[in-house]
Amino acid sequence: AQKLFASIPPTTKLDSPTVSAMMTALIAHQQYAQALQVYRTHDSLWCDVSHKLALKACIHLEDRAQGECIASRLSVLSSNDVKRSLVHFYAHFGDMQSVQELLDTISMADKQNDVVLMSMVMKMWNRAQQFR
Repeated sequence: AQKLFASIPPTTKLDSPTVSAMMTALIAHQQYAQALQVYRTHDSLWCDVSHKLALKACIHLEDRAQGECIASRLSVLSSNDVKRSLVHFYAHFGDMQSVQELLDTISMADKQNDVVLMSMVMKMWNRAQQFR
C-alpha cells in the first residue's frame, strides 16, 4: 500500500478518500505512526474519516498528546461519528470529564439511537465503577 501511495505522481491531485484509504491500510497493518504521518502530511485533505483514523492511531500508540492536538482542532459541531471517536479516545485515557462534555453536545435522541455510543458509555461506566 505504501509503494502504491508513493507511486502516485506528484502532479496527481490527491483527495480525502485516497488519504483515508492509505491511513486505513496502514492501521490495518499496525503501522500507526505512519498513518499519523500521512494524516499530518495531508492536512488540507482532512475529513471526518481521517480524523477518526488519526485518533485510532493515537490510541494504539498511547499518544495522548497527539490525540489531544487533533481533538483541539475539531469543532463541537463535528459529526456524531467524530464525537464517538473522541469519546473512545478520551475514555481510553480515562478522561471522563471530557467524555461527559462530549456526551452533553449530543442530543438525547441521537444518543438513544446510537447503539455503538451507548455500548461504549456503558463499558466506560462499568470500568469507572471498578476503580472506585
